[in-house]
Amino acid sequence: MGLPASRCPGLWWADESGRNDRKFTFAQLARSARQAANFFTSLGIRRGDNVMLILPRVPPWWVAMLGLIRIGAVPVPGTPLLTPKDIRYRSGVASIRALITDPAGAAKIEAFDGIRILVGASLPEWTSLDDGLAQASTAHDFIPTLSHEPGIIYFTSGTAGDAKMVLHSQASYGLGHVITGKYWLDLGPDDIIWALADTGWGKTAWSSFFGPWLQGAAVFSLDIRDKFDASVILKTLARFPISVFCAPATALRLIVRQDLSAYSFPHLRHCVASGKRSIPRSSTSGSRPPA
Repeated sequence: MGLPASRCPGLWWADESGRNDRKFTFAQLARSARQAANFFTSLGIRRGDNVMLILPRVPPWWVAMLGLIRIGAVPVPGTPLLTPKDIRYRSGVASIRALITDPAGAAKIEAFDGIRILVGASLPEWTSLDDGLAQASTAHDFIPTLSHEPGIIYFTSGTAGDAKMVLHSQASYGLGHVITGKYWLDLGPDDIIWALADTGWGKTAWSSFFGPWLQGAAVFSLDIRDKFDASVILKTLARFPISVFCAPATALRLIVRQDLSAYSFPHLRHCVASGKRSIPRSSTSGSRPPA
């Protein structure tokens, strides 16, 4: 995936408090992508291999996605809310070759014979992504892929029976979301978009990966791990120069019920509602962040 030039950072990440943040330029992301590609190749991950990613909203998720795409491997994102049974089922159905997760995710892995890659810590039988990136070369020739080849795999939510595996091609996501970024999200090189989606859902690929970056826009991410809190969303929109905001309609309904006169959003120009997961009506903070 080629990363465009932009006057904004490529990725702007903040922790849950919003007080600690990091910016990554497109040049830095491209460098990390080449390192990730070399690291994954050194572990034996090859073109066409299915690789599951179970990570919260942390920068290594974006880096790993880029590295896998660069070598022609197929990312299989999964939400951190998956249970051990969910992971076992998806690993079998998708013939997962490698798994990338953090210590919380690693604790859910019961039996997995593939390649294990850990983010943010060290554990026996796991290879550190952080160490691997630090030692990997920054020189890498990307693997060309054809439009019809496998690009990314998602599983349905499983609300009716077992979750279903859905394979998307290199073109359907890698090129198809030009429409998403340009016409639906209305993004350009000067925009910063924040979408509330969990990294395990397709909405993140649409609005926090392919769509924005194909338009040269910056992706903002707040590492939300607590219960949904509308006031946190409003404080973040007021603190950072976010110009496009995307959230489920149920989340927007709770947000607009707050005292909006207490906040100022000088940069916000466009809001998009999307997503099917709802928030309980009985509470404004009784649910995890919506997908």
